[in-house]
Amino acid sequence: MDYPAEWDGNIWAYIEFFITRRMPSDAIVYNAAEKMDRDTMMKAATIWGAEQVLNEKNIGSLEPGKLADFIVIDRDYFKIPEDQIHPVRTLLTVVG
Repeated sequence: MDYPAEWDGNIWAYIEFFITRRMPSDAIVYNAAEKMDRDTMMKAATIWGAEQVLNEKNIGSLEPGKLADFIVIDRDYFKIPEDQIHPVRTLLTVVG
């Protein structure tokens, strides 16, 4: 299964796919049993990503003593419909 070219540079399209398991090009739901809920998907993109690169002591969550990397997005990721995650836009990225 190939990902659509329009997903290049759009992490939100990938996140939507892993939550819905639906490919937008053909509307087929691939392996529905492997859908992720939003909380788990956010952990995979943040905390678990920091663990993957062996840097969870410095990044991955907002805690005292860690780098305060965060983003501001244009809508509430946890409340919008699952099929409307792909158009989320990152308005601000703060690093350090």
